[in-house]
Amino acid sequence: MSAQSTIKTALRWTVPAGVYELILAEWRKLASSGIFDPELRRTLAANRIFHNAHQGERCFILGTGASIKDQDLRPLQHETCIVLNGFYLHKDYTTIKPRYHVINASPGDPTIGHELGLQWFREMEERITSNVLFLCYPARRFVREQGFFRNRRVHYLKTGDNQRGFLRHGIDATRPLTPMHGGGPKTLQLALYMGFREIYLLGLDYDYFIRLAPQVPEHFYEPAESVFGRAGLMHWDYLFLKNRQMEVWKDHEILRRFAEARGVKIRNATAGGYLETFERVDYPSLFTVPRHENSRHHSGS
Repeated sequence: MSAQSTIKTALRWTVPAGVYELILAEWRKLASSGIFDPELRRTLAANRIFHNAHQGERCFILGTGASIKDQDLRPLQHETCIVLNGFYLHKDYTTIKPRYHVINASPGDPTIGHELGLQWFREMEERITSNVLFLCYPARRFVREQGFFRNRRVHYLKTGDNQRGFLRHGIDATRPLTPMHGGGPKTLQLALYMGFREIYLLGLDYDYFIRLAPQVPEHFYEPAESVFGRAGLMHWDYLFLKNRQMEVWKDHEILRRFAEARGVKIRNATAGGYLETFERVDYPSLFTVPRHENSRHHSGS
């Protein structure tokens, strides 16, 4: 019997049931934080270098929504960009040279599996050129066993069970992040941890449930261009998407309040979509100031 099991058994027999449940709940929070996993603690500790690394700067978070296909992204080549998931399929990817790339899925996910995961990671290794790649912690063993990204800067992010812990303690990427729905909220947590003062969103359409019925692509790329599309994994149940949409809006609302309380401005520069949580801003207007005045925003590019 492990030490943890021994302690749990002793508590069950020595404290009242109600107290035991409270202790167990706190125990689970500690377990999800990685306190009992030295390998997880060491891996996440490497993220400390990003804490306030971009204090006071601005950044752009780029999703893969269909709207971004028609936006001119070339001005972003002088900005600090954090891109999501399959953004490496975008025609301007090599032009804007995003500094950070966040992947919000793992080969261990039930819908992906080992073989499809191999195809996916081979494609990413060939096409992703970002300076720093953030992967889900569960992908770590797969990456090591298969030898992916050996000559790249790879960091890992993990989500825990503490639903709203960051509201009290702040965001800490050296510990599991607050679990939210999709890559957008996770990347926003990362950007806030990095200290950005202005965060602009592009391609975060969140209109999948509208696009489902007419079978309109929800990404800027066609399904056949994606490993997952070719495998038939880009079609979801309508009820699932509708419920997910509600949760995504709630997550962004929580992050908006968190950011505003700390003087951080998050604005939505997406051309369309249904993310009305953040104030809308005209994307071209963000580049109308003289270049020398704007340089202070992207000193880390």
